[in-house]
Amino acid sequence: MLVPTTLLKKVTTVFCLFTLTAATSQTYSSLPFSDDLSSGSLGSHWSFSDVQGIGTYSVSNLSGGWPNFGTCSSGICANVGASGGNGLQVYNASSPTGSNQLNMDLHLDLDGAGTVELQQAIVDWRSGWDSLQIQLSNDGGSTFKRATVIKLWLAPYSDGIWNELTLDISSLATSSGVPFSSNYVVRFATFLENSGSATNPKSWPNQSVYYDNFKGSELASLPVEMSSFSGVNSLEGTTLVWATQAEVFNSHFEIQRSSNGSVWETIGQVEGAGDSEEEINYSFLDENVISDLSYYRIKQVDYNGDFKYSNSISFNSGNTDPQLTVMSNGTSPIVSVNGIDKAEIQILSMMGKAVWNRKAIEGYWLDLKFLPNGNYLVMVNSDNVLISKKIAVMK
Repeated sequence: MLVPTTLLKKVTTVFCLFTLTAATSQTYSSLPFSDDLSSGSLGSHWSFSDVQGIGTYSVSNLSGGWPNFGTCSSGICANVGASGGNGLQVYNASSPTGSNQLNMDLHLDLDGAGTVELQQAIVDWRSGWDSLQIQLSNDGGSTFKRATVIKLWLAPYSDGIWNELTLDISSLATSSGVPFSSNYVVRFATFLENSGSATNPKSWPNQSVYYDNFKGSELASLPVEMSSFSGVNSLEGTTLVWATQAEVFNSHFEIQRSSNGSVWETIGQVEGAGDSEEEINYSFLDENVISDLSYYRIKQVDYNGDFKYSNSISFNSGNTDPQLTVMSNGTSPIVSVNGIDKAEIQILSMMGKAVWNRKAIEGYWLDLKFLPNGNYLVMVNSDNVLISKKIAVMK
């Protein structure tokens, strides 16, 4: 039967997005907070939502090859605390249009807290411009303000390498105008541009971000026994120097670096003297300065695991030369180039034959898994400045 066109009605499909908030009996956790996901699922202090309706998460224990939660093949991962068990994987079930936002919301009672720090282990597997945006809310998750963005395609967040991500929530709250409350929410908004897989995260172009071992604490400042802390630039990098007047039960110092003064990474460790009543001088050389303006601080750790922080210092490196960094994802090297506008990157065999070359821009990175096993020379040429490094591919 024919229907008159005047009787036809336009049909509109409505897509609804449901997000868990405090109104759904969300439980808030108090400091100190710790969650290693050992239960195999998210607790009541977490909630999840995604924008395009194609994202999801999985709390699981991946074994065998990369990323193998709890395994850390790189020296930089010694501090992440990913000691085995489950991990939280965030991924898109199918490829999004543009970039899809996946929100993991951590609900914390920060009312009355002072200096608050959050730490977690993080590893990225990507085929695009992944990023992590930290957003803050003090009304139970009804409204959020963006606090900072971590560009996961830049070093040190390279494919398959665990990193320790440290967030100074106090500084972010102040700069964002979101003061602490009893129903505070910290949102880890992960932006992914491709699809992922819970069972085969390594298969190209699958894309995922993994989190593990969340910790939150209220911190005090370092005791006055640390009498000085400063830094100086040289052709070799940035040298940090500090001194202590007295030490009690002091295990070691962790050196942390930041490009914005709020998000920190641990870049090295110096052993402490234990117990001392004399002045002791320490130093540390940062050979891989990643930005012109860098912030540094010292994390002093006692033998029982208690820790406190120094004040932070900042200064311009004055280094405009290209920086070539070589890391490992456990099977092949990853090279990254920073501190440049434009450059040419070239890979040579040890016989001097060019096997690969491309124009590079700031933040360029490359996984060398496509090369056969062997030794190579990586060269970067920018404005008549030439740097090179010898690398080995062993898959």
